[in-house]
Amino acid sequence: MGFAIFGAYPICFAAARDALFELKPAWAKARGKFTQAMHVLITVAGLCISDVGFVVSFVGGVLGSAIIYIFPALLLLATTKARADAGAEQPLSTKLERWGCRGMAALGIVLAVLGGATSISAAFF
Repeated sequence: MGFAIFGAYPICFAAARDALFELKPAWAKARGKFTQAMHVLITVAGLCISDVGFVVSFVGGVLGSAIIYIFPALLLLATTKARADAGAEQPLSTKLERWGCRGMAALGIVLAVLGGATSISAAFF
């Protein structure tokens, strides 16, 4: 477990930092200070959290549902919407599939909330 976290940390940190700079380009000017602040924040969180199992289970419960149910449904909805906006006629099967994807995304949100709540209740109650 420690090796997986040790190996994944630089990849996740760089991706999170770069994504944040893409969202807020003005912050990129203070890249060095921002990187140091993120390292301090993550280190303090690591010192305060004694059980990394909670973090792993919470992220797994929430992101697992997002990856399995929410993201694929949103991708199909975006693809078919782009086709409809381009003027292509949608058959009934595509319309039904879009409604199914909406339901699947809603189910994914419910399961993500339940997964996160289960992790929190198992760790703290």
